[in-house]
Amino acid sequence: MKLILDDLSFERGNLENTCRDVQVHFDMEQLSQREVKFYLSVYAGYISDDDFRYYLKIIYLMEFEEGLPKDRQEIVNDGIYYVVPQLSTLLLAFDSIIQEGS
Repeated sequence: MKLILDDLSFERGNLENTCRDVQVHFDMEQLSQREVKFYLSVYAGYISDDDFRYYLKIIYLMEFEEGLPKDRQEIVNDGIYYVVPQLSTLLLAFDSIIQEGS
């Protein structure tokens, strides 16, 4: 299985916000019998849709070398398993950059 970062965008919110909550909205699209796109909307410092520290829009392409599992939940579970470590790293990096710039 291969996970490829396809797109990443950043939107600055209320950088004074010190809330540590993270909210993630997740969607996926099957592109072929071997490929799925995962769409993540990530709000760091989430208090409300109008009050967050920053927002990341991330698109991952996931390639299954042996074809997609038949069960949709298994695809979702695999996506979460592979995306969460990278997402955690991205959040730590952006938090560090924002703190240095403050």
